[in-house]
Amino acid sequence: MLTAGLDVVAGTIDTHGRADTEAVLQGIPMLAPLRSDYRGKAWEDLDVLGALERRPEVLLVDELAHANVPGGERAKRYEDVELLIRAGIHVHTTLNVQHLESLNDAVFEMTGVRVRETVPDTVLAKASEIRLVDLSPEELLARLDEGKIYTPAVAARAKEHFFRTGNLTALRELALRALADNADDRLRRYLDERRIEGTWGARDRILVALAAESQARRLVRRGFRLASRMGGEFHVCHVRSSSQRREVPDERELEAALTLARDLEAEVHLLDGNVYEQLLEFVTSHRITSLVMGVSVRGTGRARLFRPSLLEALQRAAPEMDIILVGRAGTPAPA
Repeated sequence: MLTAGLDVVAGTIDTHGRADTEAVLQGIPMLAPLRSDYRGKAWEDLDVLGALERRPEVLLVDELAHANVPGGERAKRYEDVELLIRAGIHVHTTLNVQHLESLNDAVFEMTGVRVRETVPDTVLAKASEIRLVDLSPEELLARLDEGKIYTPAVAARAKEHFFRTGNLTALRELALRALADNADDRLRRYLDERRIEGTWGARDRILVALAAESQARRLVRRGFRLASRMGGEFHVCHVRSSSQRREVPDERELEAALTLARDLEAEVHLLDGNVYEQLLEFVTSHRITSLVMGVSVRGTGRARLFRPSLLEALQRAAPEMDIILVGRAGTPAPA
């Protein structure tokens, strides 16, 4: 980009002490980091105001999923990037696949690691271009041993935890799938914009039915992935019933799931009344094509989220609708 005459500035780059990375940055102007202190710890974040004042054509921003110092205007770096893009600055950034929000459960089950810093998939969908940096697990581990990823001390800890062959193989597959899904979505948008009819003519409508239970966010993520792959509408609903008993932790999980659904740009519907009647009316009036429901057991093991009678009623009311039952999250797979 520099050789093409573009005004390129490095906003924030974490080299992890890598000589190769530091060498690549030679000749690229860098913004001074925004330094602050939080609970006795020094933080360095992207200086958004400095970037807006400098207004380069291209800004390099590393680690899109990074969490900013608490108490700032924006909690996450991807929010900083969205602001810069709206200001007309082209941003080139990096993201590891394990930080995609909708893959959070899959990453945990495959690797046993619960990733805390995540980016909504909608942020990725807005990117004008995505490039996959793909290495085999063997090549990546070799780079780790050569000190091209982390310092020796950090690399040794990484090999004991996340950087295992099984984990890396699973993450590589997730990355390839995510890129394929993104390509499919771009194709659908292209066909829609040009009104090209074909197998994309029938609009799928996916509904996630939530109760106040422990896997609510898992259901939202599963529904989002399904809606993304099918290029369909994404709905999330919860029926509030005065007779329904709820525990405080479940209520918090439900609220977290509804917040996640809004972050993933689902149409969220809060309904009141009888659960069976409200769901039946919703799926028929909205012509839902796929319904995602949980079947996890709660409490003593006798109270189920949805009774078989509801499934039968839904099947009779909407025989063309697919019903996807999502079981409880299992034990993380060994690395």
